[in-house]
Amino acid sequence: MNTEEGLGVAQDLNATILIDGEGSVLKLVKTSREVREEQLSFFKGKSRRMRVMLSPRDLEVLEFIIDMKFAGLNEVFEKFFSRVGSDRTVTSSTEWTRKRLRQLEAAGLLRADVGIGLRERVYFATFTGYHAVSSVHPEKLLAKPTGGLDLRTFVHDRELLLVRLEFERKCEKLIWISDRKLRQGQGPNLGFSSAYVPDALIELPGVGHVALELEIALKSRARYRDKVQRYVRIIRESRGRSDGLKKVIFRCLKRPCFETISKECDIYGEMFEVSLVRSLSGIEGGAK
Repeated sequence: MNTEEGLGVAQDLNATILIDGEGSVLKLVKTSREVREEQLSFFKGKSRRMRVMLSPRDLEVLEFIIDMKFAGLNEVFEKFFSRVGSDRTVTSSTEWTRKRLRQLEAAGLLRADVGIGLRERVYFATFTGYHAVSSVHPEKLLAKPTGGLDLRTFVHDRELLLVRLEFERKCEKLIWISDRKLRQGQGPNLGFSSAYVPDALIELPGVGHVALELEIALKSRARYRDKVQRYVRIIRESRGRSDGLKKVIFRCLKRPCFETISKECDIYGEMFEVSLVRSLSGIEGGAK
């Protein structure tokens, strides 16, 4: 294929990304600076960056990790690699997932680090990975990469990641709009200000848009009251709209949170669903 006719180009500091005309395959190649560094590597011993061909699934993996801030081997495996073939046969081996994540890391599209309470690494996207997705799908509102793990909110973010997978097991066609996408521009259209959005907005069959709030630590009663009243206003103002907010779900990991929020929501009936649940991650503590 002629690169001038069939390839789109996006560039960051370290790599040029070439995408074929149909957007189905992406190739990571080296810039002139990297080529020059490789020429000098004979003398300096510089490492070479791995070249990869990205499939549509790779792009989905990158988008998912950008959306959720990070993800581990098991989460990526369950969502993207656990079913194979046209008959969607379930497989239990994570070896190909592990190998592919390491390839994406070696290509500079992902980086890895160890989070709180984990023995295994989790992966987060780089700007190269971000540009890979946005070059193929410029219409998508992608949040910027985090650049690393925020240990202050890691417990909350990991729990939210597992909650998403739990919802998707129950509802395969679930639509999940993360707080990062809501802040990136989708929030105002749905009644949310850029200053405050839920942890996620999900679309449940037969229900519509539902705001999801994950509470892992007790906050002041005044803060909860303000949050509840915001939601009541949004629900009432969006009545009659097909894309309006229909309900709010609070998942509470601590009994004091559950009791305090329940008291604030009781008078509003079916607008709110408040539940006390066990942590899916088994990790205690955290900022949010």
